Amino acid sequence: MSKTWKKPESNEDKRLNVLFSPFRKREFNPIDYDSKLNYWKEEIDKLCRKSQNATFTVTKLQREFTRNKKSPSCIPTVVEELLRSGDAMLLDSFLKINPSLSWGGWVVSSLIVTPTVWSFKKLLEALDYGKDNEQCYVSIQYLKALGGDIVQKCERESTYVMTKENFIKGAFHYREVPNETVDLLVRYLMIEKKCLVLKTDGKEFLKIGSQVKDFTESETVFALLEDNRKHLEHTIETLEKEKNDCMDLVRKQLKDGNKILAKNTLRKCKELEKFIQKKCSTLMNLDSLITRIHEIKSDSEILKAYKLGLSALKNNLKQGELDENSVDETMSEIQEVTEMHEDIQSILSLPITPNDDSKLEEELSEILASDIPEKEDSIEIDLPSVPISPLANKEKFTNKGLIFEPVGL
Repeated sequence: MSKTWKKPESNEDKRLNVLFSPFRKREFNPIDYDSKLNYWKEEIDKLCRKSQNATFTVTKLQREFTRNKKSPSCIPTVVEELLRSGDAMLLDSFLKINPSLSWGGWVVSSLIVTPTVWSFKKLLEALDYGKDNEQCYVSIQYLKALGGDIVQKCERESTYVMTKENFIKGAFHYREVPNETVDLLVRYLMIEKKCLVLKTDGKEFLKIGSQVKDFTESETVFALLEDNRKHLEHTIETLEKEKNDCMDLVRKQLKDGNKILAKNTLRKCKELEKFIQKKCSTLMNLDSLITRIHEIKSDSEILKAYKLGLSALKNNLKQGELDENSVDETMSEIQEVTEMHEDIQSILSLPITPNDDSKLEEELSEILASDIPEKEDSIEIDLPSVPISPLANKEKFTNKGLIFEPVGL
């Protein structure tokens, strides 16, 4: 392909021209209007995430999105749409919201309590007065996404109370962020009723959750213990590093022949080691105390679950009318009904007419007696007549009849 082929670059230029050009009225082409608007909304959100900055101005956006020395002239319209949809807000208006009020309460306060001021501002906007490309806006879309992530993380890890420093580490993953962004995020969560702030003993504690209640004394104490434990861990790590560096210096001094200096440096190492041991003992005590607090909390939750289970069991027994007397009475009634049923079945199995067999027995006996003589009379035996003269032959009687055998044979 020829090196002079510039179609991809040309298409990119055309695309930039379309995206950077001013918006036409939405009535002419709603689909293209919304598609272009969604593109810029996503780009502004990406910019806020990348810079970890929740505020912007029209001038800043135009400068950040300049491509090929072209600045998007549609940004003012995009910002207006963000304001209309609630994805952005003037910084001054955001800071005026009372955190004790919800968004709905703020709207009521703005439109009902101060309708004159609001109407005057809208009139100026309609006449193109008061529009300033340097006005600062807050990306509510960015704060909403970031706040949702930190709330989910706190609930997933069951860590609801923390110092502001730990909140920053958890929300921004140990990255450097402007203090303004942190304050705006905390304020947004407070307006959303997902954050409470407590300042005590020079410390600022935050309570994060989808539904937060007032701080309890145990939560504050526990947060203080956790903060002290982390501070001790950091101190011990620093001292360990200092001790190791000190030992390296001892070896170097011995190698250089400075035995006296090495001895003094070694003495310093021993002092550091003792100090580290004391800090480690304190850390062990804190860990033990925190562990016991966790155990007590767990035992308390288990006891609470037992009580709830007992209450549910009692309610079920009460609703089901289950008691010892009721069960005994029910079982006795079942036995009585069962016996009654057996009696009924026995009665139903009786014959409908009485069964008198005596007459039948007599009749059978008479029939049997009358049949016997008739049978004896009917039997005839065919026997030979008695001989008168002596027999000349021997007779042998077998089961086949008479057999005559000659005499003398």
